[in-house]
Amino acid sequence: MLAIKQILLDLSTTLLAFSIGVLVFKRLERFYRLLFFQVFTYLLVDGIALTIPFNNGWLFNAFIPIETALLLLAAQAYYNTSKSKQLLLILFGFFLMVFLADIFFFTGIIHFAYHAAIAEGILLTCVYITVLYFQLMKKMDNSNIALVMASIGMVLYFACSVPYLCVLFYFQTLDPIFNQKLFQNIIVVLAIVRYFFIAIAFFIVKRKQEVNYFN
Repeated sequence: MLAIKQILLDLSTTLLAFSIGVLVFKRLERFYRLLFFQVFTYLLVDGIALTIPFNNGWLFNAFIPIETALLLLAAQAYYNTSKSKQLLLILFGFFLMVFLADIFFFTGIIHFAYHAAIAEGILLTCVYITVLYFQLMKKMDNSNIALVMASIGMVLYFACSVPYLCVLFYFQTLDPIFNQKLFQNIIVVLAIVRYFFIAIAFFIVKRKQEVNYFN
């Protein structure tokens, strides 16, 4: 019973973001649709992981490139220029090289590819800090505020998770139980915060649609 409550708590904001996203999906712009697909993929992977509590690193290894691709595509939907497309493709190519090196030379397929996760975190932090900066330079309205909320969620999650990911393997070797507690208190909490901000972004979009409808 306690385990079920903990799982629901851990996924509470993800479920909230998914639920709001479903309500407004048909009217979402491409940027938000891609964020929604990322939320859905995260829920799906986390749900499958619950049925495989041990040796599920391969599952998250499959998720990392999908998540990276979706969030870089969302950034391209935001910038929508040929230069941004080229730059984001280069960044994704760099990520893929790190990911493949992890899978074939360092961690293997079964164990979590933490070098790739670190590369993802650094790249997406830089990308979404840039998005956040450009949004903060604009006049604040509902559209801008929604983008700011989504970007803050991304930056907080990826920027704050990188330091832990850098020492994840060390702590796993030193004390797996302690490392599990660290993961719960850092990565899971950051995920709760991240999807809360995305839920707020979807809610703002929903409110904007309601206002436009009645006007």
